[in-house]
Amino acid sequence: ASPALLPLCAFGGAALTLAIVFALASHKGSASVYGLIISGVIVSSIAGSFLMFVVTVAPVEGLHTIMWWMLGNLEPDSDAMLVAVSVVIVASGALAWSMAPELNALTLGTETAHYVGVRTSVIAISGLAMATLMTGAAVSMAGLIGFVGLIVPHVMRRLVGPDHRVLIPASALAGGAFLAACDALGRTIMAPVEIPVGVVTALCGGPFFLAVLRRKKSEWIE
Repeated sequence: ASPALLPLCAFGGAALTLAIVFALASHKGSASVYGLIISGVIVSSIAGSFLMFVVTVAPVEGLHTIMWWMLGNLEPDSDAMLVAVSVVIVASGALAWSMAPELNALTLGTETAHYVGVRTSVIAISGLAMATLMTGAAVSMAGLIGFVGLIVPHVMRRLVGPDHRVLIPASALAGGAFLAACDALGRTIMAPVEIPVGVVTALCGGPFFLAVLRRKKSEWIE
């Protein structure tokens, strides 16, 4: 198959998953944060069950590759795959960055953004599409490496501010640096045994996610 086929199929699967999560979480056209979290956990469990089924019926010679993909692996299968995924991510990132002024307006609220001339529904769907395309392409090559997209944007927003013209490229660069650091740590901390990079990011991201969720819950209660 063409090297571009895998990231495109990953985008289709990611888009379908996103649509299901929003459909389950939405009530009267809007979705709460807690609804999104619960729906995400449910859909993740179902998708995980399908993944376990694939592992069960996979040939023995393919199990090692599948397991390394599930744990996260930064070694690309081929140069062609690396080029195809890079093109998809760079193009999608550039389109997302071009929407920075509209995304800045959305942070003020959908009603305010609408009054200043932003087509909120179009921008929201376009932004989600670009994020889904980038995520699907990255996961198709590097596997299930979680929490990077949660930790880095939160930290960078505090460091560089909420302006998406700066925040998007800063998050991309910092995310790559953070992932490289986690990969280096996984390769050296128990050398010659290599800890998958997804395990390292999960150990960092789990406590961070709980701290963010606890702080947000306190803000909602207040």
